[in-house]
Amino acid sequence: MAAESRGGGRELLLAGLHLGVLWSFAIAQPLLDLLGDAPEFFVARENTRWDIVLLAVGLTLVPPLLLTGAEALAGLVSRAFRRGLHLALVGLLAAVFVLQLLKDTGGTAALLIPVSALLGALTAAAYARTAAAPMALTVLSPAPLVFLALFLLVSPVSRLVRPGQDVEASDVAIPGQTPIVMILYDELSGTALMGRDGRVNSSLFPNFAKLAGTS
Repeated sequence: MAAESRGGGRELLLAGLHLGVLWSFAIAQPLLDLLGDAPEFFVARENTRWDIVLLAVGLTLVPPLLLTGAEALAGLVSRAFRRGLHLALVGLLAAVFVLQLLKDTGGTAALLIPVSALLGALTAAAYARTAAAPMALTVLSPAPLVFLALFLLVSPVSRLVRPGQDVEASDVAIPGQTPIVMILYDELSGTALMGRDGRVNSSLFPNFAKLAGTS
């Protein structure tokens, strides 16, 4: 009985590692990559470095832990039930990962979703019937920590996370009484207003061009 319990614990541990790898490739890494290139997202919300760290760690590690916990509960019912739930999760996460890979191909959702679901099911079948698929996920088990480290230490957001000197305001004397007005458009990209010459397209945006010309 003790040996069986140890074997079940090892199996659950490997299952959790595999779910962590699949989750990181399917969900965590794409989101971390998106947020990593947008430090202004955190600046606008006045997030501290610890807010960013907690978000990244939670996004990368907490969902796989919860899924592993769900599998542990399923194992209390039966080993076969836990195994079936694990294969379903493997297929689902693999399908999401494939969808991430195919989304930029230009295909419609009506085509990409069924194709991704089919490939996810084939991945789950390969996971269940071959030794190579589980072994590959075991080898890739450091991937979640690698993605987390890249986000916190390498991406543009790392400048908000690394310890550094706090910025202090300084007194600046500006001669003259010319009023200064700054207009910020939260969701408008400046490049969308420009023509090929790098200036505001006066034909499409005459008022913006007039503003640029007198500013």
